Amino acid sequence: MMARALASWLVLAGITLAAVPARAATVAVIKSKDVSQYNQTLDGFKARFAGKAEVKEFNLDAVGESAIAAEVGAVNPAAIFAIGPAAAKIARTSFPNVPLVYAVVPNPEGIGLKGANVTGVAMSVHPKKHFALFRALAGSVKRVGVIYNPQKSQDYVDEGVKAAEKEGITLVSKKAAGEQDVPNLLREMIDQIDAFWLIPDSTVVSRNSYKFILQNTLEKGIPLLVFSSELVKAGALLGLSPDFGDAGDKAAQMLEKIVSGTKADSIPVSYPDGRLELNEQIAEKMRIKLPGDLLGRRGKIY
Repeated sequence: MMARALASWLVLAGITLAAVPARAATVAVIKSKDVSQYNQTLDGFKARFAGKAEVKEFNLDAVGESAIAAEVGAVNPAAIFAIGPAAAKIARTSFPNVPLVYAVVPNPEGIGLKGANVTGVAMSVHPKKHFALFRALAGSVKRVGVIYNPQKSQDYVDEGVKAAEKEGITLVSKKAAGEQDVPNLLREMIDQIDAFWLIPDSTVVSRNSYKFILQNTLEKGIPLLVFSSELVKAGALLGLSPDFGDAGDKAAQMLEKIVSGTKADSIPVSYPDGRLELNEQIAEKMRIKLPGDLLGRRGKIY
């Protein structure tokens, strides 16, 4: 009663009590190490997220795994943005109840980045852009092969199946339990496909397996679509490499929603834009005529 009367008197007297500002949410950013891909992702995040909440940055490589949990825990983060697999893994295991957004993680399923309190930006460009590229490359592409480990890449391949169907393409998939399975699986499918889709699955992509895939697809005249500019330079026909700055931008948009109260696991995984990479020397060697519109978009967002 007395409190209500006091409040009424203050209003009548024209006196207002300033609201006590709420403590700003803190977002902890854990970067696995200081490399170009991670730095570009962080720059994209900071450009979008500036002024949205307090940000505390941690470099896992510099701080060390034994100390990072204590340092991050000390800032009591409302959410964590983890860049790279090492950072994502330690964030998930050390802070399972803190909302987590990850980026630049090749096989998120393989390190437990699914379920409650987690979402992120995929390492690769969305499969629908890959299969639109197959369609733009040549109308003769009807069957595309892929080899993958279902424990690491099942969700991504499932998206690929849907994307392929929309383009009128059949995805011929083979499951690998280990790197040693790749040669035989490729031999089984190579005469049944018109192109090969190499995805960033660590079971499949290694120095030896990539060399084998590249050599055999070249010999058969089968276009090879990859996920990085380095692999295009190493001999693949074309690729869509992720725009890491855009990955950081998309992560920032997710974190804006999370600090505003949206549950992390209600936000779908996002995909970065891709940059089109072409190897004209390989196209000439394979006697493939690259469409003019593709040549004009080389190095640009696709």
